[in-house]
Amino acid sequence: LKILDLDCNRIDSSKLEGVKFPSNLQNLNLCYNRITILDGIQFPQNLQKLDLCFNQITRLIIFPQNLKTLLLVNNCIENINNVIFPQNLNKN
Repeated sequence: LKILDLDCNRIDSSKLEGVKFPSNLQNLNLCYNRITILDGIQFPQNLQKLDLCFNQITRLIIFPQNLKTLLLVNNCIENINNVIFPQNLNKN
């Protein structure tokens, strides 16, 4: 499984805690859900694209180092000062 599309499923943060995503997952779409925090979510290290648009995320965490695309449009992020972004992240 390389692509997993879970958009528009009313998923909140607690439903993602402890979920073991496939290690070969490259593209994860979690947009249009009810995610507020990312703590406790274990993203696969090989993830290349993560779409978290249109949630209620207030703070960010450390992301997988292979991540190339990170979409965070329309969230409630308060501060990005201490966030460690992957070096290969596209800056478009």
